[in-house]
Amino acid sequence: MYQEQPFLSHANAVFSEIRNTPLESLNTGSFRLGLQDALEAAGKSAGDDPRQLERLRHVASSYKVHFLSLEPPVSAPRQASVYTFDGFPGLCVVRNYLTEDQCHRLMCQTLCDYINVGCATLISWDASWGTRTYRGYSPFPDPLVRLTRCVLSHFDSDYIPDAAIINCYSKSYFLRLHKDDAEETDDCVVNISLGAPAIFMLGGVDHGTVPVSFVVDSGSVVLMSQSSRFCLHGIVKLLSYNKPGIYHNRDCPDNGAAAAIPAYAFPKFEKTIPQCPDQALSGIAPSDRLMSSVQSLSKDLRVSISIRRAKVRPT
Repeated sequence: MYQEQPFLSHANAVFSEIRNTPLESLNTGSFRLGLQDALEAAGKSAGDDPRQLERLRHVASSYKVHFLSLEPPVSAPRQASVYTFDGFPGLCVVRNYLTEDQCHRLMCQTLCDYINVGCATLISWDASWGTRTYRGYSPFPDPLVRLTRCVLSHFDSDYIPDAAIINCYSKSYFLRLHKDDAEETDDCVVNISLGAPAIFMLGGVDHGTVPVSFVVDSGSVVLMSQSSRFCLHGIVKLLSYNKPGIYHNRDCPDNGAAAAIPAYAFPKFEKTIPQCPDQALSGIAPSDRLMSSVQSLSKDLRVSISIRRAKVRPT
């Protein structure tokens, strides 16, 4: 979690506007007007010319936090939906990859064995975030290896992961835009969401790109590869969080503008893939008491497991 007031930029303007907007006001006319003001202020601060400022106004008028549907409808058993986003190559969201039971089991394992609740935890390596280097090594959990390789197999990719950064979010917690660039490899980052839904944001390699925003719910997997691998990304907030003292006028009209033009970073449904096979999480068998506790916690708590290959190791 970073400071509440970041430096002014296009990306941070979008981050702050979404964070300060109540759930019921997202994707409304008042939200887009506020976003337009925020982007114009950021653009003027950055020295944007009139043509660039006009483009920012156009982006604001069509901006949405994307709520991705399941395709085909939920009636299709054991299927996950894959989405990409216009203008963000290498970014992929797999909705419904983990079943509800798998989410609860993996969340139990994570909270009990992998993480210190309340702070970010790096497993299998020690890291110096000051010098952005990995050092030392301990064996990486087999279930996370199997899960990673299973999902990557549907995207013509494969590697054996050796590191994961785990974050735990509750109430007002968030994660400012940052890059995962301490690794020696450019292999795809696999980010698994467990528990309460949240708003995920991914921008460009610098703060001048207007980022895409979308909701990740429990069982969703975000893949960042190719040109999205080293882009800024973060968690704006838990979907249910409303910042105290903030109110938006929900009755502000859209004037039909947003409906008349395609949404910014329009999501494209690509395909369905099978959900995670049960054998990927074999060996994770928490007690009924733990499962019951996690089911209750998961309504207001989000855990993310961001898996990657940190180092090229000799074979």
